[in-house]
Amino acid sequence: PNTEMYLRYWWAFAGGYTHANVLNSNRVITDLITSMDESSAYPFVMCTERFPVQPFRKARESEFYDSEKREKYAFLLKVRFINMQSRFYNHYLQYEKVKSTIKNPVTDNGRVVSCDSCEYWLTDVDFDIIMTNYHVDRVDILECFKSYKDYLDIRIIKFILDLYIKKTKLKNFTSDDPEEVEHINQIYRASKALLN
Repeated sequence: PNTEMYLRYWWAFAGGYTHANVLNSNRVITDLITSMDESSAYPFVMCTERFPVQPFRKARESEFYDSEKREKYAFLLKVRFINMQSRFYNHYLQYEKVKSTIKNPVTDNGRVVSCDSCEYWLTDVDFDIIMTNYHVDRVDILECFKSYKDYLDIRIIKFILDLYIKKTKLKNFTSDDPEEVEHINQIYRASKALLN
């Protein structure tokens, strides 16, 4: 992409969501804590979901709100949110990504709890998450781009599945031969690293 488009992608990139619940921050919890990890979520998504497969190009706001277009295209948006208030105690919106445009923010360890307004580059996936997690009085789409979405190339999917099979089969390998265990563990770690 050209520099302008690259910067749009950079501003929209959010990475994984890892953040403490504000009610439990800075507390030692001594009760029994349970958690569940969704095993291999990323490989599953890479093999079963559709992704942008063409360069993003200008689109009309109405296309983003058209359910048929949303099914066919991925969207990249610059959005202004007016009067945002988090619905929950886990806050999704990153303050770092809106700090130059945000008005009257209330934050929680780098996340936006509420604000009078802010502007944010995001994907259609992030837009849906934000609208689920925040009450917003008004949304203005300032810029809109779209890209046709499709499944990843079958060669990539086969590569992912091959690494997943190796990783799964080799996890927790046991043997009386320490050299064999180390060799298998090296293959396991390499498969897991490539998969990640």
